[in-house]
Amino acid sequence: MDIGLEISDIADMANIVIAAVNLLLAGYIFIYQRERDKTDRASQLRRQEQSIKLQWFKELIILPCLPEIKAFYNNLHSIEAKLAVGTISDDLKIETSKFVRNSGIVLRKSFCDILPSTSSQLHLDIRKNIDGLVDKISSKIIDAGLNLNDKPTFEREIGSIISRSHNNLIKQIYAYKGI
Repeated sequence: MDIGLEISDIADMANIVIAAVNLLLAGYIFIYQRERDKTDRASQLRRQEQSIKLQWFKELIILPCLPEIKAFYNNLHSIEAKLAVGTISDDLKIETSKFVRNSGIVLRKSFCDILPSTSSQLHLDIRKNIDGLVDKISSKIIDAGLNLNDKPTFEREIGSIISRSHNNLIKQIYAYKGI
């Protein structure tokens, strides 16, 4: 049976099939690359916007508030000297507890109250950290069962809490991504 096809006709049809497959692959690659470029551009714009937000966060909030943050933690560490007396009176405990609470209020007003404009979650996390620290220290100061004029006891009961809170605050600020 003779179909009437010669080798050159078969080669021409094979070339047409190969050209069609190449055209389909080129179209697929073009569409895929265009979508990937759009995604990359959008991702790059998000990263750029995030970088700008982080820079503004640093410039407008963190750097101006660093002195208040340092003062807050230095004030808390300074209560060790106030409590390093022979017998800690109830008046001294109340005065020191008020000092701790007032230091917390100052930090809250100067630093924490600015944070909701950038991130409500960061604000809540930092406020929880600061308020928890102030509450723990105040309750430990008032606790009659603790001998806080003893340096190891003070360090164990209050100093370590202050250090953990300070480290946690740094971690919270550092973990903020600007999103």
